[in-house]
Amino acid sequence: MTTSTHAQGKLFDSPDNDSETLDNKGYKAQQETIDKSIDYVSRKAIELRPLDFLKFFPEIQSLSAEEQKQIKVLDANRTLETYLKREVDSLSLIIDTEIEKLKNTVFHIEVQTSYDETMNERILVYDVLILQKTKKKLVKSLLNNLDPDIRNQELGNQYFGSVNVKYDVINLWEQGYEEIKQQNLLGLLPFTPYLKGGGRQEIKEASELLKEQITNPQEQAQMIFMLAILAGRKYNRFSISFIIINGYEYRNTA
Repeated sequence: MTTSTHAQGKLFDSPDNDSETLDNKGYKAQQETIDKSIDYVSRKAIELRPLDFLKFFPEIQSLSAEEQKQIKVLDANRTLETYLKREVDSLSLIIDTEIEKLKNTVFHIEVQTSYDETMNERILVYDVLILQKTKKKLVKSLLNNLDPDIRNQELGNQYFGSVNVKYDVINLWEQGYEEIKQQNLLGLLPFTPYLKGGGRQEIKEASELLKEQITNPQEQAQMIFMLAILAGRKYNRFSISFIIINGYEYRNTA
């Protein structure tokens, strides 16, 4: 894949030689991520905007607007990588709140790009490992599905002997682009190509919204970059070779 810029200028800032973080690696390092798994996009979107994803949990949805303002995400970390010794497509959100029923809860978000018949078992194992690592009393898990496979309806509830694993499942293709936009859930905008009603015009609009509403230049560039990755993956299926996002041209040369 090659990238070209129009008159608006460079898509990413120049690298900061004093920093080793992904946020500051700049254009060349960002280019190296273009061929990585969609899991990277999912994890990064959650890391940048964790509160937007927390709102999918029933425990958060049941709170009033004022109560939701009392929740602060202290850390969005890859707890499971400590045990599994490899990258995983999930994050554990550690929150700080005075709401009593949530004080000892850790929120676990898993992103799935295709159906996995072992998912229920994996969630059970992951939850146990997360509790051991975080020392919290309760873990709530949420599975974000990108693949509209009918078998995904089987996920979310299963008994393993006397042990019941139960978690919430969100199908992103059932989430409307307009609703996401109206709720100002900027963290979900990179997923516009997979949202209900998220066509080419909405992809362009999403990129404009990200540019207008995210003032941090590094975060803005990363969010637009992630939107471009998902747009490219989605429209490759229809042999569309050019995706234009906010004046930047992404061309698939494969």
